[in-house]
Amino acid sequence: MKSPYPNLLLFLFYGVTAGVFLIKLIRGKEYKSFTYGQIKTGLIPFALSVLPIAALMFGAKYVNETAAIGDAWMYFTGAGLLAYLLSQIGLKPQLRSMLLLMAAVTVSLFHPTENAAIMAATAAGLAVWKLIENLMHKPESRLDDITAPVVWLVTCYYSVAEMAASAVNCQELVLSAFTVMAFLQWVEPVLLPNDTIYLKRVMLSLTGGLAMLIMITKVLLLDRLSLLAAVVGAGILVGYLLQALDKNVDEQPTLARALKNILLVGIATLATTRLFGMQGVLLLAATSIVGPSTGSAVIAGMYWVTRVLLQGFVFQYVDNVTGINLMHTYCSAAMYAGLLFILIASLFIRDIKNRKTLCAILLATTASLPCAANYFLHGESTGSLLCALNVGSLLLAFLAPAIFPTKAGDQETVMVLPLLAAAMASLFNGLNGASSVATNETRITVICWIAFAIVLIAVVDRFVFSDRKPKGNGTPPATTDAAA
Repeated sequence: MKSPYPNLLLFLFYGVTAGVFLIKLIRGKEYKSFTYGQIKTGLIPFALSVLPIAALMFGAKYVNETAAIGDAWMYFTGAGLLAYLLSQIGLKPQLRSMLLLMAAVTVSLFHPTENAAIMAATAAGLAVWKLIENLMHKPESRLDDITAPVVWLVTCYYSVAEMAASAVNCQELVLSAFTVMAFLQWVEPVLLPNDTIYLKRVMLSLTGGLAMLIMITKVLLLDRLSLLAAVVGAGILVGYLLQALDKNVDEQPTLARALKNILLVGIATLATTRLFGMQGVLLLAATSIVGPSTGSAVIAGMYWVTRVLLQGFVFQYVDNVTGINLMHTYCSAAMYAGLLFILIASLFIRDIKNRKTLCAILLATTASLPCAANYFLHGESTGSLLCALNVGSLLLAFLAPAIFPTKAGDQETVMVLPLLAAAMASLFNGLNGASSVATNETRITVICWIAFAIVLIAVVDRFVFSDRKPKGNGTPPATTDAAA
């Protein structure tokens, strides 16, 4: 295997990440809490959620318009299955994130990153699993365990799609950032608990920036890109600031805290995009896993990585050289639909008590909506839809404590929806504009298949997902997936 990256970089990444993983696993005695009974109990809902999408990908490679999808269904299923097994045995989210990140990097080493379908399918598999995991209220289920591997997969996807000769340099930078983040995750538990005036957080941010500078100049030998080390240092500090706002829950109104989060993320996004482009945004996303806790920092990271995935989709499949023109009739309608969809999804998360039914609804609609936009409209409208989903989910995730004061716990899960939608739009890009050359009979056939899928989902929900009425004295049976 010939790696496109310097051997020293790979040694540092795998050595530091695996070393920190083993230290935390052994010193914290995490292995003693491993259990294997949950694997069987949650397998049926997981399989019923993953296999239909995998079957769709498998069948799509036999259709001319989507032949480029290849064997992506295997990577989709494998990514979801690996994440499912690691979570069900009780591995902590931070350790799970390290293993999934190393697995994602290994996939890119053994398989050419030029195959965008594999990278998008692997990211989609992680997104589907995370949606199920969060909505089913599994213990310690958070977004930070998929953020790092998804950032790497999107880095490979975007860099090859848009950066051409500079693709490897972009991947090396992100891999270096993850190496620095692994080191900080090792020293944080010692320094952060007694940091009341945030002096240690500032020092850790400076240390991270300097470590990234060393990686760029001494390991990668890319002196011309040394300014990007400042992005890593600033991203670490932004992550700490967002976590600090989360900790002050009882000291300020929830609306004020949400607006501060939105402004901070907006300013960081605008400045980084204007000065460093999508490469800088990827580095920001890589630093979002900083700190011992999840929350607003990881929400921002999911927003950034989906933004880059959307950029890659627009660059490849939108004919308009200036990007998305919101004044186009279908583009404005798609943006309206995207905002409406994310609002309805948020309300469903709040109100639907049967979480299995909720999983079926959100998976079916999120996976099919971008495919339908690709088929019946075109890539520019799909891009507008994805943009609305991403921005709307960020605003709802931050504003949820103010909008739903007593039911805001699951709202950060909406950040998974635009990621899954963008991955599906990329995978089924062959549908772009296909409806314009199709006959009326073909369009009606497609609509009938969509109706059949909706009926099938309803049947599965009725006989598999719905709660059974108890026999006997009417005492409801105990459930294993209702406790957070």
